[in-house]
Amino acid sequence: MSENVLSVFSVTCFLIASKYDEIDDRLVFINDIKTFFNSSQGVASLGKVPIPSWNDIVECERLLLYFFNWDIGFVIPYHFVEMFLANGVLFKSDKVFGMG
Repeated sequence: MSENVLSVFSVTCFLIASKYDEIDDRLVFINDIKTFFNSSQGVASLGKVPIPSWNDIVECERLLLYFFNWDIGFVIPYHFVEMFLANGVLFKSDKVFGMG
């Protein structure tokens, strides 16, 4: 896989993930991701890779969503951590009603 194709897929996966876990009105747009990609190129050790075009990102998004049959609701460890933090994680030292 070439660096150009890899960059399109990585940017597109980042965009899809930002849409999936978005919880407020601060939406991430393709231009925002392209700007981030461009600024991160100085950090990357692979050298300069052309910034993916808007059409490349949109087509890659369609391809990925089609590949996953529009089912991107994967459960990952982050979701468990988020659930535990939202519900309050209990430790042995915590005093719970009826226990300790």
